[in-house]
Amino acid sequence: MNQSHPDLQTISRVVFSHAWTDVNEWARSIAALADLNDEELGALPGLAAGQAKPAH
Repeated sequence: MNQSHPDLQTISRVVFSHAWTDVNEWARSIAALADLNDEELGALPGLAAGQAKPAH
């Protein structure tokens, strides 16, 4: 995963759909999620589709 441009599709698939190929992919996606800014969080397909809402 590119640190400067996280793969939002992968993060969404892992976090919202709970679909990962191995535990390392899960760990990388969770770590990348922590580094997203507000704009990137809002662009996550899972959030855009209303599957989850960020806590404020």
